[in-house]
Amino acid sequence: MIIQNLNSRKEETIKLIQEVFQEYWPEADEAWFKDQLNMVNIDISLGILVEDKLVAVYLLKEENYPGINGCGLHGEALAVKQEYRGQRMPLAFFTYIKENYQHDYLWGTASKKLNNLSFWLKYRTLLREDESRYYTLQYLNS
Repeated sequence: MIIQNLNSRKEETIKLIQEVFQEYWPEADEAWFKDQLNMVNIDISLGILVEDKLVAVYLLKEENYPGINGCGLHGEALAVKQEYRGQRMPLAFFTYIKENYQHDYLWGTASKKLNNLSFWLKYRTLLREDESRYYTLQYLNS
């Protein structure tokens, strides 16, 4: 398993996020997923490769959460191919970020459609929720 940035694997990244999230957003087409990729920093976003095949991505951008001091990193989307789930790939991303990035915290939102809040609460604190999303935060320097 190799972790690397995604700047040389844009098309593979689009295909992977489309494959993983299509069931939750069936109305979304390839152009919608490309737009999602344009909202993040591909140079700091990460992918996991197994035998040179992209099997997981974590789309990131530098952005502070309102009201939280320090340098924030916003996790826009984390996607793992179905056949690789349960192999602790999200933890590998979190560990890599903590060891290699200079940010104070990592935060993100999770759509309630995904029904995965219990996963996020293993690593993060729930900040708030609204009608469609949960907002979570993980400090990286503690």
